[in-house]
Amino acid sequence: MAVVAPEVLPKPETETTPEVRDRLESLFNEGEDVDLVLHNDDSVFFGTVIEALVKVLEFTEDEAYQAMLQVHNNGKGVLVTCKEPEAEEYQKQLEAYGLTISIDK
Repeated sequence: MAVVAPEVLPKPETETTPEVRDRLESLFNEGEDVDLVLHNDDSVFFGTVIEALVKVLEFTEDEAYQAMLQVHNNGKGVLVTCKEPEAEEYQKQLEAYGLTISIDK
């Protein structure tokens, strides 16, 4: 019986360019502060979580690893506290990687 490797999906294009980041930053300076929360999901590989946090939130690999480990051990964890529109944009980008994200007000 032959083992068939699962299909590898292409990585989403979710990196935020400096131009977009500057434009969003001006929009995101309004509103209330909220917590961007990552929830543990055993169907997402550790490497995917780390890659997403590095690319989307600009964590270092060590910061991303520590955040991933905290979420894995505790079930969830706050990634950042920021303005609500910014959190919504991060949520969209991180969910493109298959991560489970919520926003706590």
